[in-house]
Amino acid sequence: MRNTSNVAALLALLASLVSFTACGDGENVEPSDGSIENVGSVGLKLELGSDVSLTSIDYEITGDRFTKSGTIGISDSSEIRALIGGIPAGNGYSIRLWTEPAVNDGATCEGSASFDIRAGAVTTARVSLRCRVTGKTGSVEVEGAVNVCPLVSSLSALPLEANLGGVIALSAEALDIDEGPSAATFQWTATSGTLTANGAGAELQCTASGTVFVTVSVSDGDCEESDTLSVLCTESDSEQAPAEVVINEIESSGGTPGDWIELINVGSTPADISGWSVRDNDDTHISLIPSGTVLSPGGFYVVEEAALGFGLGDADSARLYDGDAELVDVYGWTAHASSSYGRCPDGAGDFITQPTVTKGQPNDCLPEAPTTAAWPESAPVEVVDASNTWTSNLSGLSYQPATETEPGVLWATVNGPGTLYRLSFDGSSYAPDTANDWGSGKALRYADGTGNPDTESVTTAAWDAPFIYAVAERNNDASTVSRITILRYDSSAAGTTLTATHEWDLTADLPVVGANLGAEAITFVPDDFLVENGFRDQSTNDAYDPASYRDHGGGLFFVGIESMGGIYAYALDHTDSSFVRVAVLESGQPGVMALEFDRDRGYLWATCDDTCGNLANVLTIDRAPSSPSFGGFIVRRTFERPASLPNVNNEGFAIAPETECVRGQKSVFWSDDNNTGGHSLRRGSLPCGNLF
Repeated sequence: MRNTSNVAALLALLASLVSFTACGDGENVEPSDGSIENVGSVGLKLELGSDVSLTSIDYEITGDRFTKSGTIGISDSSEIRALIGGIPAGNGYSIRLWTEPAVNDGATCEGSASFDIRAGAVTTARVSLRCRVTGKTGSVEVEGAVNVCPLVSSLSALPLEANLGGVIALSAEALDIDEGPSAATFQWTATSGTLTANGAGAELQCTASGTVFVTVSVSDGDCEESDTLSVLCTESDSEQAPAEVVINEIESSGGTPGDWIELINVGSTPADISGWSVRDNDDTHISLIPSGTVLSPGGFYVVEEAALGFGLGDADSARLYDGDAELVDVYGWTAHASSSYGRCPDGAGDFITQPTVTKGQPNDCLPEAPTTAAWPESAPVEVVDASNTWTSNLSGLSYQPATETEPGVLWATVNGPGTLYRLSFDGSSYAPDTANDWGSGKALRYADGTGNPDTESVTTAAWDAPFIYAVAERNNDASTVSRITILRYDSSAAGTTLTATHEWDLTADLPVVGANLGAEAITFVPDDFLVENGFRDQSTNDAYDPASYRDHGGGLFFVGIESMGGIYAYALDHTDSSFVRVAVLESGQPGVMALEFDRDRGYLWATCDDTCGNLANVLTIDRAPSSPSFGGFIVRRTFERPASLPNVNNEGFAIAPETECVRGQKSVFWSDDNNTGGHSLRRGSLPCGNLF
């Protein structure tokens, strides 16, 4: 008697990582229909017993308006292995697997399962596959062994572009949900350059210009997955930008502890002066600067008499030579200075006998008369918002720098109705962020939850904190009454309305102005800058001491008044919403429309609108003790608007930090309250480093 036996195999098919990547800076996944959307993949791996031989297995995946089917060729392999991709995110999918007996030696197998595809999540589908074999004697049991292959879940490069000789840091992460059969390992390759790998991290040193493709592969000892990104190695503008270091100050008689020569880096990049030398007028007197000596931009380096090995005479000179023994700078004198000889302005002007010695500090120079100069731009101003994103009233801007994990953010305020926007760059323009209810901006309210503040300007104090400060000149619900307030908001709060966490009403402390001619600008200046540069507190007539002001946020808030051009500096008490006016200064403008403090350069910018040609004044702290304005901000330079910036009603102004400099330039932004030509946002550039 001949028996027909059932060959029953319960085989587990476990889905591999279902990976989603939205369009943007990350990896793009392209589904089978060619569109770019959130998609996932189902990975299958099934080991068959040696007594089971299949030629192919068919599959069909179905879902809402989605069907995908095909055949997996096995060709007498001992395992079924496939990756089925291009599955849009959604719920209620089903997968069906089956075999055709005619092509599988009479084996009939079938199984199905349901699963969901969710963006950013890992989905597991489990299928029971039952097989029947006819016309065979005996029986065989097939046991499935499943391995979930690891996938590269992230691949990063910081930065994406470097000059020849520069290094790009690479990092990867892998996801292996079954953590077997072995721990995940990484292997890195690059099409050019010197690659140094260390597990999930690597460094690529650029050795040739051009695009370099970097690939990382992750393996669990059984299967492997890889991902690739491209970086750019570029020729620098010159083989090596020369170090811009000059002699800045000289003490030739009775210094502390002796004679010395001070150098300054006037360039915008760090300067390595290892192996440079200083000399007096005797060629046998040579003092080498130690290896590893690097000056930051604007930094000072003092060569003391002990390092010189010689003193400076009453008729002598100081000479600076680079590492190739080429003369870089020289200054000679015929008599000792009563104090010291110093350049005014620092690093650029002529040597004078200073009123005081300023070793290792900015020189004691009398204030320069401000001059007007052309805008120091190198790129044309461009529109950076979509047409009619705002119809009018975009008034204030503040730039929050990018971090290692988050892109830069442009904060913007509309003055009527009072609204705060969080703007992100989409590759061509700055648009409202769609996350956390920011899509249409967030309506602003006073601390009691009422009102419609006319928010003209915005600033941030600590860049790593969520708090945004806005200044309003009135309540739009009572538009004929002046109400000048500083309002603090928590930008991390959910919802479409933000209520101020703090409110400081400055109205009674300021001159009487029209309801629509009050506070138009605000910016934050950190305590450490004010202390280091000798800022004077006019309320105490002494050096500014942050310890005198309770819970004041780590700095002072400078407020600009539209109708009179004055700037008022306040210490804001965050405990009880009281305040102290610390200083009053003149902007040099008939009206202040925007204030912006450049924390890298120590420049306080005060800008006007089309009523004065969009001129921009730059103020710095007067460091000359003999000056009547010592310790206060004074106007140093007036810049004309960029040639390609239209003379429109620009009420907002913001500057990106020098951590985001590209080819020696950093971005600046203007906001046009009138939305001229259907656009409110424009972007230009400034050179990184000192402007004068």
